[in-house]
Amino acid sequence: MKVKTIDINAKEWFDKVNGNSYFSGVVTVNYGLKDCKEFKLPFQYGYGDSYIDNAFVLLAKEKIINLNRGYYSACIDKKIILRSNITRNCKKRSYKIMDYLKQAQDFLDKTDTKMIVKYLKFDKYFADDKECRDIYKITPIRNDKSYSFTFGQSIINSGEVVKQDKRFPNYRYMDKISRQGPTAYDVLACLEKYPQENFKDFCANFGYDNDSIKAYKIYKAVKEQYNNLARMFTQKELEQMAEIQ
Repeated sequence: MKVKTIDINAKEWFDKVNGNSYFSGVVTVNYGLKDCKEFKLPFQYGYGDSYIDNAFVLLAKEKIINLNRGYYSACIDKKIILRSNITRNCKKRSYKIMDYLKQAQDFLDKTDTKMIVKYLKFDKYFADDKECRDIYKITPIRNDKSYSFTFGQSIINSGEVVKQDKRFPNYRYMDKISRQGPTAYDVLACLEKYPQENFKDFCANFGYDNDSIKAYKIYKAVKEQYNNLARMFTQKELEQMAEIQ
């Protein structure tokens, strides 16, 4: 596996009673590419940049990268783009999010499904959008079947962010403009897992006006989405997808 990018996203929680810091996170290798892989950093003691150290220890154990010279040197030698981010002072319940991410990735692994994520543009996506957001093309692939659709990222996670490690200002590979793309959980959570038999029931279930042309267009899109997913997954698998929470 040729490593092109490594993204490390973590959350840190401070135990005020005992004065200790803990973190957990997700490490993504080759984000958005066909050979993309995600690894979970379990909840553990650590502070400062220890989440980065532990991420590379994990990748070394998985035989993704060789750490003979340290991770910064490894990235420079192999021309690997490294992006890291940690959210400090999180509430402990926020760690549940990391479990969602693992459930989503486990589902993809179990069903042997690859998910290609391609950034398209920064624009208004939904009909009632007043602000622009990042728009992606998502393509799940399973065996010889695939299905592509567009995805509107949350506004708070949209836009360009310049990231650079201030300790190493001369390392140009850190001067990358990056976006916080949708995770496997973001995508799987928004997909329609159950058939929509008719427009009237659809409106009753989701609170739409059955005289609305806009509602009918949404109904047709949701129905088409389910039909495409039903070609790739069994109903039992779709129900397992619905249980990711």
